[in-house]
Amino acid sequence: MLAEDRLSGQILEFLPLIEQELKSFLTSSLQAFDATREVVEYAVLSPGKRLRPLLVLAVARDFGCEIQSVLRPALALELFHASSLIHDDLPALDDDDYRRGRASCHKKYGEARAILAGDLLIAQSFRCISDSELRADEKSLCIEKLTLSFSAVCEGQVRDIDDQDSDIEAIHNLKTASLFEAAAYLGVVQSQNRQELFDVASQFGRTLGMFFQAYNDLLDVTGSDQQRGRPGSSDGRNAKVTLFQGQDTERSRAQLVRLEEAMLLHLDMLESLLPEKSTGMVLTRDYVSLLQARLSEL
Repeated sequence: MLAEDRLSGQILEFLPLIEQELKSFLTSSLQAFDATREVVEYAVLSPGKRLRPLLVLAVARDFGCEIQSVLRPALALELFHASSLIHDDLPALDDDDYRRGRASCHKKYGEARAILAGDLLIAQSFRCISDSELRADEKSLCIEKLTLSFSAVCEGQVRDIDDQDSDIEAIHNLKTASLFEAAAYLGVVQSQNRQELFDVASQFGRTLGMFFQAYNDLLDVTGSDQQRGRPGSSDGRNAKVTLFQGQDTERSRAQLVRLEEAMLLHLDMLESLLPEKSTGMVLTRDYVSLLQARLSEL
């Protein structure tokens, strides 16, 4: 789970809310799917950072939006993410036996059940949005954004498999940054329908996602097994080129700093679009501080 001492009391309020709503949604939506329910709950309800739904709620609260209205779309994003992790761990992709310190889904339940559980989660993600309290036009925006983002994840994974020498940043943009972009976008979906706001929120989320992936690449090379949640480096084992694996470390760290600066610049741009009554991007900056604090430990 998140290092709670790195977070403010306000952010901490969202964690039990997210966990409770996840359990409630899965209990109600999987009643007719007993054969895969255990697999899905094992994958989704395992200790996780919940970074993407947390970002949705942080941005939404800073923009004065109703948390309850965007909670289900935030959970939909987490279900999308969980499905991608199940599939990423499969032997045909990253071939990881562990996830978050536990046996990966296919190691515990077999490949067939893992694949189908991941597929079921994608379907349930759309149901999560349809069950939300958003207006019909806002639901449509969420579905469009999540569809594009998850399609980008799939495209990035294919590129990662097919060409180990392709542009690392382009792959990160697709595989990781697209879901963070969606998270920031969902956070402002209830705000004034201004294209500029949607664009800037998306840009902030994308640069934050790129920074987060760069941090993960560094963690994979320099972190402990406990920090990674699995023994050894899967990227190293699979001979994958990442921002730090097989690259000049000093140059890579400089790139990490540039990504951090770009993220903070776009955060300032997003803050400039806040309603006049707002007190600032308080929760979102607290969220960013969490990522920066974790990076400083490596």
